Amino acid sequence: MDYRNEALKIQKEIIILIQREDFDGIENLLNRRKEFYLEYSNYNSEELKNFLNSQEYKDLEIKINTAFNIAKDKVKQEIDKIKSSKNASKQYQSNMGHLSGFFNKKI
Repeated sequence: MDYRNEALKIQKEIIILIQREDFDGIENLLNRRKEFYLEYSNYNSEELKNFLNSQEYKDLEIKINTAFNIAKDKVKQEIDKIKSSKNASKQYQSNMGHLSGFFNKKI
């Protein structure tokens, strides 16, 4: 098995899953990656050390972090939309309550 290429493949798969927002797939792949790195370290820990310190690996880690940050920002935007919608609903309900109270007093 070519451990280096397999490790790069796993890293690239993580990026793809993040972009698809397949969080269950990411969780499974992270578990698989953990097992893979344990196997890789048992095979040749020096080679693994060199790989983890390589620029190629570091570049992929930066891409993963960037993809996670983009996904996180999308989630935050959706949460903010829900919050603003909820606040608008509360404000509407509050205003309707005041208006109906005012209307009832006039009658």
